[in-house]
Amino acid sequence: MLSPVKFDKVSHTKAASPRLSTLTHLPLLRNPLLNNIFNNPPRHHSTKFKAIVASLSELHAQCIVLVPPTETLIHSRDSISGKPYHELSYNEDFISSHIARPSPVANDPTPGRFTSATSPLSYTTLNGKTILVKGDRIFKLSGFRVDASRPSSLEDPVLVTHVDLFPNFAGYFPMGALFQVMHISEPLDGIPVNLKRVYVKQTISESTVTVKSPTSSLRKSTDISIESFETILRRYPLITKFVGKEYTSLFEKFTLKPPMPEDTEAMCVAQLEKKFLTTYNQACYIFNQKVPVSLLREVVREFPDPSNVDFNAVIHDYVETNMYDRIWAALLWIDGKAQVELDGSQTDGLCLPEIYESLASLTLNQVGLPSGFTTTEINSISKHVRLAIETFRGLSWANSSDLKRKVLLKTFHILTTIPALGVKDRKLVIDADTLVSILHLVVVHSRVPHLPVHITYLRQFSYKAAPNTAVYSFSGFPDDLNSAGMFSYVLSTVEAVVYHLLTDSEHLLLLQQCSARNRELWNLIESQDQQALAVYMEREIPAVSAVPFSEHALWSRDVELGDSCLMKAVQANAGFFRAFFDHTETLFMLEDLLADENHEGTTLVVAALRSECTENVDLMVQTLFASDLTSAELSLYFNRHDQYNRHVGHYLFHDYQLLESFPEIGDLLDWEDKDINGSTALVAIFRSYDHHHYLRMIESALHSCLHWYSSQGKVFDYSKHVDDRGNTLVHIVQDDLSGILRILRESNALGIDLNQKNHKSLTPLMIYAKYNRAANIGTLLKDDRISIKESNRDHWNIFDYIVKTPEIEMPITARWFETNVPKVHSRQIGVLNGRYDTTNNEWKLLTKGAIHEKAHTTMWYSKYNQESTFRLLMDLFRREFVCGLVMSPDEVLQNFPVKGGGPSANGNVMPLLFKKIRVDRLIDQLNKWFVFISFNELLMEHELLWEFVILPDFPDMRESLEARIDEKVANGIDIYKDRVFLVQEINAVEVFLTCSCLELSKQAKFFERLYRVATFSFLKHRDLLASESELIPESLVGVPFVLTQLQDTLDGVNKRDLCSPQCQLKEYMLLFKQLVEELAGKMHVSLKRINEWWAVHRLITANNKELLRLEGLMKPEIALSVSPREEEEEDADDNATVFTTLSSESALMPGSLMPQETAHGFDETAPLSDTPTSVQVETHLSKVASTASALLFFVKIESKHDKYKRLLVTRSTLTTTIMALNKRIAFDQASFGTELRNLKAMREGVMRFAMTQFAQESVRVQKCRLGGLRESLEKLRG
Repeated sequence: MLSPVKFDKVSHTKAASPRLSTLTHLPLLRNPLLNNIFNNPPRHHSTKFKAIVASLSELHAQCIVLVPPTETLIHSRDSISGKPYHELSYNEDFISSHIARPSPVANDPTPGRFTSATSPLSYTTLNGKTILVKGDRIFKLSGFRVDASRPSSLEDPVLVTHVDLFPNFAGYFPMGALFQVMHISEPLDGIPVNLKRVYVKQTISESTVTVKSPTSSLRKSTDISIESFETILRRYPLITKFVGKEYTSLFEKFTLKPPMPEDTEAMCVAQLEKKFLTTYNQACYIFNQKVPVSLLREVVREFPDPSNVDFNAVIHDYVETNMYDRIWAALLWIDGKAQVELDGSQTDGLCLPEIYESLASLTLNQVGLPSGFTTTEINSISKHVRLAIETFRGLSWANSSDLKRKVLLKTFHILTTIPALGVKDRKLVIDADTLVSILHLVVVHSRVPHLPVHITYLRQFSYKAAPNTAVYSFSGFPDDLNSAGMFSYVLSTVEAVVYHLLTDSEHLLLLQQCSARNRELWNLIESQDQQALAVYMEREIPAVSAVPFSEHALWSRDVELGDSCLMKAVQANAGFFRAFFDHTETLFMLEDLLADENHEGTTLVVAALRSECTENVDLMVQTLFASDLTSAELSLYFNRHDQYNRHVGHYLFHDYQLLESFPEIGDLLDWEDKDINGSTALVAIFRSYDHHHYLRMIESALHSCLHWYSSQGKVFDYSKHVDDRGNTLVHIVQDDLSGILRILRESNALGIDLNQKNHKSLTPLMIYAKYNRAANIGTLLKDDRISIKESNRDHWNIFDYIVKTPEIEMPITARWFETNVPKVHSRQIGVLNGRYDTTNNEWKLLTKGAIHEKAHTTMWYSKYNQESTFRLLMDLFRREFVCGLVMSPDEVLQNFPVKGGGPSANGNVMPLLFKKIRVDRLIDQLNKWFVFISFNELLMEHELLWEFVILPDFPDMRESLEARIDEKVANGIDIYKDRVFLVQEINAVEVFLTCSCLELSKQAKFFERLYRVATFSFLKHRDLLASESELIPESLVGVPFVLTQLQDTLDGVNKRDLCSPQCQLKEYMLLFKQLVEELAGKMHVSLKRINEWWAVHRLITANNKELLRLEGLMKPEIALSVSPREEEEEDADDNATVFTTLSSESALMPGSLMPQETAHGFDETAPLSDTPTSVQVETHLSKVASTASALLFFVKIESKHDKYKRLLVTRSTLTTTIMALNKRIAFDQASFGTELRNLKAMREGVMRFAMTQFAQESVRVQKCRLGGLRESLEKLRG
């Protein structure tokens, strides 16, 4: 038992002194802010808090309560005031800052409209602060305290984590009201100090400076450690003022004159370099002369080491950037002129593009690579060569010496850092000769045009820095690559390779022959000509011994893709690959087969699978199984990852029969291994929707997977086969879900949750409805664990994803009706979903009715109705059944804003986040109202109800329907036109109605208490689940991780489902309370009529008495014997009698009840009261007294004959009045008797249905929970 918490009587803060009066009111809501607003005893409300309650009560459908995280309120404090947030939550100003209502001016005044995701809404808090709600972000505009160390609200808004409708259980708010609650990431008021997010004031980094590149105005600071000149100009505009015009003029004057015919290439390049250096020196001179020293010092102060700031370098880059195009064009012209001269003197030589073409098929094994490398190391080198080629091609679009320099350095870095096999952090040793050999391959296959010109540009136009400085150092490179000397070596090596290709004709011829032989063999494999292959093998196999075996074309490997000849052959047809494999059987060893993979990491078996040639796959697998490889070695090969982190199992959909032909493969695969998309092999196979034999394939794969689990001593873990988007096997499977579930059940699989949501909050049922998988929908709907009430994070449910086809829509609709709508007299009616009509700016709700006929046939009727149409139906029912069990639409729809109504012009503007959740709540409320209608014998088969369901023009028939109903009601009352009540009978009716009112009042109070308890229990259950997920992991410090997994599993089941049954049940309690109060109010009105009957009855009695007396006085014999004095006395007695008679109207019968009077009569919804109020009595007596005074005046002046006539007229009038009352009271008596019997039947039917729903939903939830517990238990055992 929790100990009581002591609260101060006024502020509800913890008591500081034992002398203060204390209050204990447990249990409490876990969130302090929600607890103080909704669980605050009224006797302790301060004046400010009463104002908050009044505002929320009046605008509960428009106000938003902004609720910070519970953990923040409990464990954090405000850094400004120093107070804990759990104390601030009881501060009225803090509460007012977290309750917002629409601003009266800023928003669009269209009533009832819903905003789009891009429409910001202005809200004002109850204490006058302003916020802006845009989508899932809240911007604090004015009135809130700010912290200079944090970004502004516009830069860092408060996030909305989720929205909810908070049910009220407090007596000081309207019963049944739902309050819009936005759960936000942090409090709006104050600065919490214990939030996980740490705010750092963003400043310009002082640790690095950047250099200008031609492709970007500002390079990342992590690339180069020197500032670009353009960046300096932007940061210090005064420098532009000093040097801008001079630099512009300098660059415009940079012109190049055509060289003289006798000038050599070297002379032309020297002249160009001289012109560039002259311009550069002039730029430096302008900078030194024009820019003040004080400004330069201010610039230098930003760098951590001012001594390393080289303005010459940044100016060089700036000048080069502005003149690059002209310099490069001149170099190309010079190179073209030199090539013409060269071609004229050396006609037998080849230019570089022709060399590229002649060596296009050259491979790594033919450039003189040392023989000490293994096949696996050759593969690793080949992959890095491919990456180096891609990098080296960057020279083609590098438009500055800085970028060209970076390309060369990065290429060398790739080629010299090749990892060694099986040794962590060890690189292969690449000596200078090997590097040159590999670089030949890189240069040839990169095909960089004008490569000698690039080399010339780098030699002549790069910034001449001091040796071994870091002027052009690049992050990510070792220090030895960042020096000027190292770059000179790199450039010389590339220049040597180019020179060797252009001048060494003998070696070039050998390389060209190797390339030609490679192309011949590759073309042969592509042609798949077995005859030509036989001829080729007869010629080449004997010749293999004539050359080093590793240099032969059979060992060649495509540089671009990394495919070996065997890799190319395994993707050919079965006959060709069999012939190729037989011819090379003695050449390729088993180790070569195992190590063979291309640049993507594709092995020979995977390549055979991807070619979808079953014979080739079988041949490779047979070869492997026929070898002396152990199971561990085979498993290692089959589970080898490619670049997509996939192994053989991920490609089995290409040849699923492999699992049937070689069942042992299934036991060698790792079925829980995931690729880069988070998909296991089983998930990949399940996703192969276009396979011709999809059903057989997935069953075969599932059996193999289950057998692997069994061989490992495990139980199939369903949760292991979830991709990175949260899709489970049930989400993914396209067809035959029934067979899959049957297999999984037989294997006692763990963790199967048919309602599990993916990362988009979609259940499998939503996926099937969205993608039209009708067969799977039928299977799911047969499972009693399935829930069709689930919704995603945007509150979209299954009906929002239904494809409008009968095979999809009808099964889901029928299942929904089966579980949510009672079938009474073979009829059902319910509301399924809503859609927003943008034209009329309102929601339309899909209403369906079903009439089940014989022979298992059902007539379905559906129609979209506006919210106003439902109100019309309720009003018409109330108009016809004046004493019936029909609730007021204001009660049923109290939480849905009425279009065009509301307390202010735009009070009904609703944020997008609440749009769907409120409509779903409206639909749920209407469905429960229809449940009450279904068990009302007078309403379920009423023609009005089915006209509402069927007729499309029902709203336009209002006047005719009202006239028809009025006539029907009048005819019903006229049945009792001859009914005459005796005093004893009217007493009995009054006692009957009085006792019924008292009994209904007790029932209303009972259902109200039940609703409050159920609501609070529902909220506390949610608090409990939230507490478990936070408290248990903290207590498991040092305990095995699997226990944390157990808690995560329980949290997933609990939070999603366990509160659902209670939430549904409590709504029925509220509607019952509203229903009996409605009936009691109508009985109050009938009791008023009985009071009127008693008053009229007394007048009639007195009138009849007076008539008898006058008749006796008016006889001649009696009239003559009366003296004048006696006549005056008799007149006085007559006046007293009339006054007494009229005054007696105000006497109330014992036990009678009178409703409160209004300007339009008696209020039928007035609360129950055992006795009339003093105001009622005084008002009634004053009316009677005024009437009596008027009568006395006329009595004194009229004669007995006139008085007799008047009394006769009065008797006729009173008789007509009491007969009308008799007729209406008799009608009320019969109606209330029927309705009370109907109420009993309705109560039994609705409660039976509600409890059945509660029990079924609880059983379903517990079954899901049982699955989660079983999964956790197996994990613990494992």
